[in-house]
Amino acid sequence: MIRAVIYLLMGAMAIGLAPIFVKLLMTSTTVGPVAAGFWRMFIGALGFAVMMLLSRDRGQSGKSIKQLLADARFPVVMAGIFFALDLAAWHTSFAFTSVAASTLIANLSAVLVPLAGVIFFKESFNRKIVLGGLLAVTGVACLTMSRGGGSGVVGPHSYLFGEGLAFLTAFFYTGYMLCVKSLSRRFSSRSLMFLSSAISSVILFVFAMAMGQRLIPERSDGWLWILSLGLISQVAGQGLITKALAVLPVSRSALILLSAPVVTAVFGSVFLGEGLSSLQWGAVFVTILGIGIVATR
Repeated sequence: MIRAVIYLLMGAMAIGLAPIFVKLLMTSTTVGPVAAGFWRMFIGALGFAVMMLLSRDRGQSGKSIKQLLADARFPVVMAGIFFALDLAAWHTSFAFTSVAASTLIANLSAVLVPLAGVIFFKESFNRKIVLGGLLAVTGVACLTMSRGGGSGVVGPHSYLFGEGLAFLTAFFYTGYMLCVKSLSRRFSSRSLMFLSSAISSVILFVFAMAMGQRLIPERSDGWLWILSLGLISQVAGQGLITKALAVLPVSRSALILLSAPVVTAVFGSVFLGEGLSSLQWGAVFVTILGIGIVATR
């Protein structure tokens, strides 16, 4: 159990770096936001494929993929679709509303997932989960709201449209988490992540092409951020999260994953010059406290 919590926290740290990589990619090149999502999933799929080929049980991984496609085709396809829609909606929302508002609304999945876990997986709450969850959600809310407006706000109606996309993001990620949870105990995390990442990459590629977004970075450092996004955030981050979901309740996992926006805020302060005020550091502390309560219950 403790090892699974550690995996989940490491995974949250890796996916918390994803917005940093996306922003660095978009500011140093003209690669579009949906195209950035495509590269994350495409390189992620390649990474999981290489891991399966190099593993000692590659024959078992092949059987797991065949079994997934034969016995659980619908949920694994839906996992890929949900993740693709999640990234497309979240990245696109940045053009219409502030990153702070988008991040806050998107993290409503931390509330939606536990509720869905009670409904679909018959999971139960206890006082420590409720207390820790409230602290973590409050900390994230204070952190994101106190960061103020971001770039890309083009008017009140567009602002509402952007927040609507962020709200959809929360639902899409909730759907992804539930699909992965339903499969993680029966199939290997590598085969599951390979298939879902591959499906997401195809969908995001079609979206990016339809929107006329640039795929190939015109500067060499763009490839550094693309590789970091795919290998660190997708292969390491989502791989560890999927591994942890095989052991931990989905409700507890969703709340622990609230550490991801904290990581984004801290590394954004270091690498993007987005400094944190004393109020924001206090919000970080409250979030970490809440996560600690949930993680050690």
